[in-house]
Amino acid sequence: MIEFAGDALICAFRNTSEGMSEACFRALQCAHVLRQHKTAFLSTHIGVTCGEMQIGLLGGHNDQWVYVMNGECVSQLAGCIEDAGSQEVAITEECYYYARTHDTYPGTPVAFRNKLQVEKERKPSGNFLLKSIAVKRTRTPPPP
Repeated sequence: MIEFAGDALICAFRNTSEGMSEACFRALQCAHVLRQHKTAFLSTHIGVTCGEMQIGLLGGHNDQWVYVMNGECVSQLAGCIEDAGSQEVAITEECYYYARTHDTYPGTPVAFRNKLQVEKERKPSGNFLLKSIAVKRTRTPPPP
């Protein structure tokens, strides 16, 4: 279990009927946008992982509440955050694989598939440090 406080931000993307690949793809798009934010006192460093987790809301005494989370992906998230420096994104190998296979998910309309273009570096932990993230939107012409 982890208690979150201070400047921590956790974003969760549900594994819906669109599949894990879609959730990982959306998480990388979000990470790309968030990593660009910086102030004079604070910059982001982002970790991205995927998997099952349990979340609970505890408290109520004096109207004080805290979220607690556990699961393998939560443990992996800590390693990703350690791998990411200022304005960087680190992602687990599994999550990277899912995001890359987004294009082959059968539910994605062929006419609107996205191509995830990533420049990456493997860290000693096995995670990938993403150097650049781009999404190339493609449209295939209709069949003759």
